[in-house]
Amino acid sequence: MAEWRVVTPTADILEEPVSGKQNIGRRESQMLYGELFHVKKIKNDFAEGHSVHDNYEGYVALAQLRESPSPATHRVRVRSSHIYPAPDFKTRPLAALSFGSLLTLREHEPEKGFVQVENDVWIFKSHLEAVSAQHPDFTATALRFLETPYLYGGRSSFGIDCSGLVQIAVQAAGIACPRDTDQQLAAFQKSVEIGDIKRGDLVYFPGHVGIMVDREN
Repeated sequence: MAEWRVVTPTADILEEPVSGKQNIGRRESQMLYGELFHVKKIKNDFAEGHSVHDNYEGYVALAQLRESPSPATHRVRVRSSHIYPAPDFKTRPLAALSFGSLLTLREHEPEKGFVQVENDVWIFKSHLEAVSAQHPDFTATALRFLETPYLYGGRSSFGIDCSGLVQIAVQAAGIACPRDTDQQLAAFQKSVEIGDIKRGDLVYFPGHVGIMVDREN
């Protein structure tokens, strides 16, 4: 049908169109504000389709999506930021956005350090970078998420899992990266000797993945 944009800080991709399930499904993920979801069809209060950035299939609540033809121009470059109803940090923020969230910058001059983005909201200019920006040291990107709580299926600074951390960090380096551990292993698998391990290597063990900070950790 069309590509719809996430309009909430995060939006869960569910295995089935059911709200309020106690357990998270094995094949579920999360999208960030501004990311695109390709909608194939509408089923009750859910859109069925796949995320554009990694083709992850499932269902997203319609309330978290909006049709938006405007392409994103910038993304949040800091661990988290806020959007405001006015260019004033003393106004009550509307929402918190995670690293990697996507926004469309309005053609206005900055005001008090803020810039206006779509939906007539404001964000600190220094918290944004162009969507084309890359961070080659994805280990450094991953380290920004230190002390982020673990959340199975999560991909944000509010909660993240091991493969979500790898995906966010690797994609920020301009490298395509699938979502789940088994998919990443298939995409990046390469055997190396223990003595040859270096910073930035991905290491896999049953059900998990990590990024080497140096030769020993």
